Amino acid sequence: MLPLKSRDPENCVLLRFIKRFKSFDVIRKMGKTRFLESYKVLVKKTTDRYALSKGLAIYELVINSVTTRGENPLSSIVQEQCVDLVSTAQTAADEINLQMRIIAETIPEYKILHDMPGVGDRLGPIILAEIGDIRRFHSGKALNAYAGNDAPPYQSGQFESRNRHISKRGNPALRKACFEVMQALKLSKPQNDPVYLFMIKKEQEGKPYNVAKMAAVNKFLRIYYARAMELYK
Repeated sequence: MLPLKSRDPENCVLLRFIKRFKSFDVIRKMGKTRFLESYKVLVKKTTDRYALSKGLAIYELVINSVTTRGENPLSSIVQEQCVDLVSTAQTAADEINLQMRIIAETIPEYKILHDMPGVGDRLGPIILAEIGDIRRFHSGKALNAYAGNDAPPYQSGQFESRNRHISKRGNPALRKACFEVMQALKLSKPQNDPVYLFMIKKEQEGKPYNVAKMAAVNKFLRIYYARAMELYK
């Protein structure tokens, strides 16, 4: 019910909730009124604008659930340490991403990539780092092959089929980051973006969910390649 926000863990309502209330048994002992008041104070210290409306639903879930752990102080200590580890790891990841972004901003094609819909401060440096020097690819097709997003032909005797799955032989980190860009496009729905419109077209043609997205990744990488190479002409 409360999402784990990967950015800014200090203000993540879920992590704060776990450290404050520890278990269902603690909430049961507090009672409805006291819990809702305490929950309201906790939510105000975070940036989650949707969390406040979930207090009553959380309390009802507590009342209607059966737990097996009970109030175990050792479990609570371990649980709190896990929360601290998650926060520390994410803070370190955010710092690394910031340094990656600072370096990426010195590379000419970064602005082109960052301005493409679906690419933000996190995915931009990742994609740029995984691709490396764009000039080492002779075409957008070669870039897609490097990402493992190509569909190699299949031949056996005189039979040749080109209806193949993507090869997945290339860079899985680049492929994953590009897939996340497609997910961002599905959420933001930019009506003037050719990649998003192409993905929707494929879905309307009856293509499976992942097939449509990877076809859009192919178009995304081709467009980026063409725009980036313009810088070096």
